[in-house]
Amino acid sequence: MSTPIGVAIVGLGFGVRVQLPGFRALGDDVARVVALCGRDGDEAGRIAAAEGIPFATADWREALVAPGVDLVSIATPPGTHAEIAAAALASGRAVLCEKPLALGWPEVVSVVEASQNSGAPTLVDFIFRAVPAFRVARGLIEEGRLGTLESVEVEWTRTRSWSDRGPASWKDLAAAGGGVLANYGIHVLDYVSWLAGPSTRVAAVLERPGGHPERADERAAVGLTLGSGARATIELCVRPDSPTVHRVRLRGDRGELLLENADPVDHVGAFVVTLDRTRLTTPAPRFGHGAADTRVGPFAEHAASLVTALSTGRAAVPSFHEALEAHALHDAVLNASASGSEAEVRLLTGG
Repeated sequence: MSTPIGVAIVGLGFGVRVQLPGFRALGDDVARVVALCGRDGDEAGRIAAAEGIPFATADWREALVAPGVDLVSIATPPGTHAEIAAAALASGRAVLCEKPLALGWPEVVSVVEASQNSGAPTLVDFIFRAVPAFRVARGLIEEGRLGTLESVEVEWTRTRSWSDRGPASWKDLAAAGGGVLANYGIHVLDYVSWLAGPSTRVAAVLERPGGHPERADERAAVGLTLGSGARATIELCVRPDSPTVHRVRLRGDRGELLLENADPVDHVGAFVVTLDRTRLTTPAPRFGHGAADTRVGPFAEHAASLVTALSTGRAAVPSFHEALEAHALHDAVLNASASGSEAEVRLLTGG
C-alpha cells in the first residue's frame, strides 16, 4: 500500500470549510492533512487539535517544510498567493492554489514560470470546471449539440450589503485583491474560455461603491470577442439590491443551453441544466456526499487530479500554465476598464 500524500493547508477560512473536508473525501490512504496554518496561530492550533492534524502554525514558511508535507494548498487572500506558491515550488512541493494566482499580470507570469522551472505539479482551483452541471454542458458542446456557437451570456449577481461598521473584509478591499472581478469574474473568464474557446479582445466597465475609494469593484460589465467570432457578455454585481442568481446561456445555430442557479446559499450544487427547454439530469459528484458545503465535491475532484499527478507524474488540470488564459483575460478587463476602450488579450507567453 502506497504512502498517502501529505498536505499542508494555508488559510483557515475556505481552507477549513472546503479544502480540509475535500482532501479527506479522497480517503486517508490517498491524502492526509498533516499541517494547518493561519494568521491566528492559536486558532490554527485549536482547529488542528480538534481535527487530528499533527502540526499547526501561524507562519506559512513553517507549514511548507512541516514533517511529511508533499503538497501545499493555498487558501489565503489573493495578495499572498504568489509569494507562498513560489516558495512552496522552490521547496519542491506540489501546489494547489485558489484563484487568482496573483494580483497583477507580471506576478502571475512569474509564478507560472516558477512552476515550470520547478517541475512540480500545480493546479488552480477553478472550481466550476469540476461542477457536474458544467461538465455536462461542456460535453454537449463538444458533441456539437449547439452547432456553431454564436453567443454566450453570463449573469452572476449576489445580494450583499456594504457595511460602514467595523473593518472591511479583504474581499471588499482593492489593495487586498477583493472585488467582484477577482472573486467571481475570474471564475467566469475561465469557464467561458473552457466552454467556448479563447478570446482575442475585451471591453469592460468596473464600478466601485460610491463614497468608498478604498473599496474594490462591486459591478463589472464585460464584453468578449471570441476567436471563433462569437461574442460573450458578462454581467457581475454584488449589491444590496441585487438578486442572487447565476445564469449562463450559450446559443448556437442548432440549439440553446442554459445553466441556472438561483440558490443564495448553494453556490455550485443547485445548478439546473436545460437544453432547448428540456431539463437534463446531472450526475452526482464523486466526492463530498453529505458535506455541508457543496463546493467540497468539486474541490475534491481537483485535489484528486493533483494527488494523482504527484503519484503518476501526469499533469494536473487546470495547471498554473493552463490558468494563464483566465488571468490574461482578467488583465485585459482591467486594462479595458482603465482606458475606456477595447483591450487585446496578452499572449500566453506573457508578452
